[in-house]
Amino acid sequence: QSTWGKLLSSLLLLQMADMGIGDEFGALAARSELDGFHEDGPSLEELAIDDSLSDLEKLQRYLSADFVLHRLFTLKEMCEVSQRVGFQTTVTHILPMLERLVTDTEPVIRQTVLQLVPQLGASLIAQGGDAGYDQMVRVLVPLTATMLSDGTQSVRADAAVALVEVAKLVRTEQLGSVIVPHVTKLAKDSIDEEARAEACKLMNELSAVLPVALSVGVLMPLLTEVGADPMFRVRKAAAGSMAILGGVLGAAGKLQPLLELFTTLARDEIWGVRKACAETLPALAAHVDEATLTGVLLPLFLAFVDDVSRWVRGAAYQSLGPLIACFRAEVPESLVALFCGMTAPTLAKTIDSEITTHCAFSFPAVIQALGADAWPRVKPTYELLVRDLQWRVRRTLAFSLHVVARILGPDLAETALGSAFDTLLRDLDEVRVGVLQSYAAFVAVVAPASRLRYLTLLAEIRDGADNWRFREVIAEQLAPLAQLVSPDQVSSFIVPMLLHLCEDSVASVRATANKAVGPILHGVLEAGAPERALPLVNHIRDMASGRSFQTRQMFIRCMHCVLDHVDDTVFAQQFLASLLKLKDDRVPNVRLLLSKLLLALQQRPSLSTKPEVAAALAQLRADPDSDVAFFASTADV
Repeated sequence: QSTWGKLLSSLLLLQMADMGIGDEFGALAARSELDGFHEDGPSLEELAIDDSLSDLEKLQRYLSADFVLHRLFTLKEMCEVSQRVGFQTTVTHILPMLERLVTDTEPVIRQTVLQLVPQLGASLIAQGGDAGYDQMVRVLVPLTATMLSDGTQSVRADAAVALVEVAKLVRTEQLGSVIVPHVTKLAKDSIDEEARAEACKLMNELSAVLPVALSVGVLMPLLTEVGADPMFRVRKAAAGSMAILGGVLGAAGKLQPLLELFTTLARDEIWGVRKACAETLPALAAHVDEATLTGVLLPLFLAFVDDVSRWVRGAAYQSLGPLIACFRAEVPESLVALFCGMTAPTLAKTIDSEITTHCAFSFPAVIQALGADAWPRVKPTYELLVRDLQWRVRRTLAFSLHVVARILGPDLAETALGSAFDTLLRDLDEVRVGVLQSYAAFVAVVAPASRLRYLTLLAEIRDGADNWRFREVIAEQLAPLAQLVSPDQVSSFIVPMLLHLCEDSVASVRATANKAVGPILHGVLEAGAPERALPLVNHIRDMASGRSFQTRQMFIRCMHCVLDHVDDTVFAQQFLASLLKLKDDRVPNVRLLLSKLLLALQQRPSLSTKPEVAAALAQLRADPDSDVAFFASTADV
């Protein structure tokens, strides 16, 4: 029993980790009473929960248990129990239990309480109407607000999240009296600077929930007051808590007080405050007019770039791309020059080793803001990024190559990006996968006359792809590629690649390739060239008589896809006979898949009413395998 107890305890701890408990899990696991590998670990009897108890009795017994896992797992069931026992029992018995858990010694229990609060609040309202709403306001809101001052930071963070979610349940006219006082109390806490910092973040989040009048009349003055706090950590929190509030105030035309506060904090003597402002600046820039952007925020940004602190300069360069994207008129040349200079080796050494990664990540947004005509200006920067020594930089470019191509347009994309395409496609696996995943999207931008080279190139890559995941990605690209080229090119390049991938040694590749059969077959037939479809049709039909039962199953799965893309006449002529022969297959799982397909066939009267289909269904309804018979009977109904 001791061995079983230790094993079960360990399994419970692993389940706690899967439940997303977070950092508190490590602390719990370190406690000797929870360590399943200790000799004195809990026994099986101590771990077991008495299932003979009612739902309410379980809560009453185990929420006060000494063993924290009992409290945790029972607490996780509280919302479901509340719905089962009803509103009145919840108010009389469950809510008092929840209130007691606010002072539980284990932070993980207090966190779990907060995670349940929004769901329980919605349940109270659903069950009790106005009475449930009153309980939510009278019990759950104060309970959540109390934990905003918890001694554990992770609990305070969860309390802030819970309060925002609960605020969404509060009636609009009551938000000022039910929610705002708790934020005000937190912001005016003269002893705990962490409380004031948390209030800044909470004001930012709540601004999306509160009426605009409260954001303008209460939150903004409160943030201004906290922004002048003598403790730099509080001012830093204020500087980093303007993004959502800025959007609300900007939409209401009331952004000026926030801009004044931001300008003050941007010149703070502490570099951490200035760094927070540099990180926040693009979010504010998105909500101001061009004059404010150029006259107020641009000078502040340029000051960040020349700041004495490398950390502020690094944050400024990271924000450069998003800032450039905020201009709908001409982008200042000073910003373009800074962006093009981000590939300079000296910046990586003196500011941030990841600065070229930031440049690569922002490139599509920057070229979108500048326009295709600016390509000659940024081309040298792009070429340096393609050759950057850090593979993460090149990987970022690979995944956005098709986006840049779309921005440049068909007249420029191939000449501007063709070399980069070839280079990245022959890079490390971690890089080239980005090109492959958007292969068809890139080819779609290229002029039709130039697309043939990309088909031949893809065929070469497939032939040399030892990594099965690459072959699977290639299979995903075949159907969209088939829509971009001529029927002759589909027959000469796409279909042979598809047939090879349909016979791949890896099941996942075969499954992906078979999903492409339907749309590709449809495209060939729609082009008025049925003779070009014969190799593909013959290959599909051959699968129905494959020696391996997996091949025959794959044929049926392929038929699901084909049904969605070809008309009933073609399906009946080319595939129905091969399909129905599988009613006699010796493997039950093959017949089971056939029964399921015939169920889908009932939505196609021109096929389901054929005598041979009815005969197959009748035979499958009498199948000795119960699962096969069940689905066949369902199809008949």
